[in-house]
Amino acid sequence: MEAWAARQKSIWADDGEAPSRCSSVRRAVEETLIMSFSGLINERKQRAHGIDRYI
Repeated sequence: MEAWAARQKSIWADDGEAPSRCSSVRRAVEETLIMSFSGLINERKQRAHGIDRYI
């Protein structure tokens, strides 16, 4: 979390004055987080159904 907070500060420092770039960076980060969270949800659903291996 500390690394992410530092990275977020550097993004705002570099791109804070360019809203269009900042929104694209934010969108990319959100998409990455959503994909990671989706993978975790799918893994837990499969384990709940008795599937031991998540491929």
